[in-house]
Amino acid sequence: MLAETSAGLAGRFRLRGADAVYVAVAASLRLPLVTWDADQRDRVAAIVRVTSPDE
Repeated sequence: MLAETSAGLAGRFRLRGADAVYVAVAASLRLPLVTWDADQRDRVAAIVRVTSPDE
């Protein structure tokens, strides 16, 4: 399930494999995604709450 979800997110949001796994885990656990990566934050903000470590 996680692998399938991650693969779908990678294609849909143009994410690298590991980044897609982080997003999938955050979404499945209903937790915010904490990242320094501005591109990642912008791409996935529609499906998970995204914050940076300094917020």
